[in-house]
This record gives sequence, C-alpha cells and structure tokens, in this order.
Amino acid sequence: RGEEPGDTIAAMARDCSDPPPRLLVCGGDGTVTWILTELENCPELAGRNVPVAILPLGTGNDLARSLGWGKRLRAVSDVLDYLQWVTQATPVVLDQWRLVLRPHESLDESHKLRRQGSHPQLVSDPDTSRQLNAVMDEALGMQAPLDMEQREVPEVYVGFWQNYYSLGMDAKVAFYVDASRNGSMGRAFFRWGLGKVCYAWQGVRHSCCTRRMTPQLQAIRMANAADEDDADTSSARTLSPPLEERL
Repeated sequence: RGEEPGDTIAAMARDCSDPPPRLLVCGGDGTVTWILTELENCPELAGRNVPVAILPLGTGNDLARSLGWGKRLRAVSDVLDYLQWVTQATPVVLDQWRLVLRPHESLDESHKLRRQGSHPQLVSDPDTSRQLNAVMDEALGMQAPLDMEQREVPEVYVGFWQNYYSLGMDAKVAFYVDASRNGSMGRAFFRWGLGKVCYAWQGVRHSCCTRRMTPQLQAIRMANAADEDDADTSSARTLSPPLEERL
C-alpha cells in the first residue's frame, strides 16, 4: 500500500480489528526492528500491541532465534508451516528499549541517519527535541542553558532496539557490511546466501586497524524499567511458536 513500512502500517491501523491481526515479518533483524519501530510510532496503534511473528530471511536472524522462530528458512515449502505456527503461536511481551543519539556536529544530507530505515530517525517535533536534549545534558553532567526555549536545539535521533545494540568495532563492521550491499559484489554475495562471508571479511579488515572508543563517548544512559521515575522502555507483542514445532 506504500513504499515504506510506515505507510502500510498506518493503512492497516485505520482498519485494525479487535483483537488486532497477527503480522508475519519476512526478513532479518533489521527488517524486524524497522517494523517494530513503525508499530511503536504509529499513533493509531497507541496502547495496542500487535502480535508479530518472524520468517527468518536475514544473515544472523538473532531475534528470530531468540524467540524460537529458527535461525533460517530451510526451504520455501516451510513457509506453509510458518503460516500455521502464526495462527497457533502464543503472544509474549518483548522489551523494547529506546536509543537517543545526538551527533556532535550537523550531519550531511547524504548521511544514513537522514534516510528511512531501522536505524534511529530524526526527531522533528521541537518540544520533544528540547526534552530529549535536556535529558542528554543531564546524563552528560552539562548544565542546561537558561534560554533553552530560544537557543538553537541540536538535532537528536531516536530509535528502538531489542536484544542488543552495538558500539565500537562490531558496529563499524556492521556499517561497512551494510554499505557493501550497495555494490555489485556485495549484492551477489548476499543473493547467493554468503552474507556471513561479507561479515568475516569486514571483521578481519577492521579488527586489525581500529582504535578504542573515542573520548567523545562520555556516557550511556540506561533506564531501568523497574524505575518508574526514569523508565525509558516500552513493550511490543511478539509471537512464540508452539514449542514442539520450533525449528
């Protein structure tokens, strides 16, 4: 119904029944994260948990494996089994964590963060941006200026993650693997099911010539879901397939 997942989800939300339909997301960790993020950001679905199942078509499929949907799709004929499991699966709650990024300088228009995807997206609402900047200042031990309302507010980006997120060398490897998909050789490797070879090559390439975390990475603020005054988490509804039929 649209070029982006958000368009399709918004259209689905307008006709959403009660209970909501079960979604089967076909793809890897990035695709699943993108869909879960769009569900979280859809105002029509506020307060409603749409159950999400996973058909693992990515390279790592970490989220699919951790939720019992298997490490990969072994054969096309198995899709029918997945469709049956979706109808039988038991909904479980999945913790979703919010990640806020504030670049040290303005990003180029061609920067990946300015494009649509599963990565953090630019916060366009001025009030929300000011609030997030105030939280960042507090976390970094910086005193907020008195003229907060008048000052130029730095750009902030917000995303959601499940299981884990990466910093440092492994994040750098993932970045270059993603960039290699745009080249003919990288596309061919992933099309042939050799995505892990790309990860191995980029891992060797960047592990030999890398550096420690930069001093600018001063603080990582983690909010505990049990702390009601500092909770920065949300939940998503996922599906756990029947135990005896998991891959």
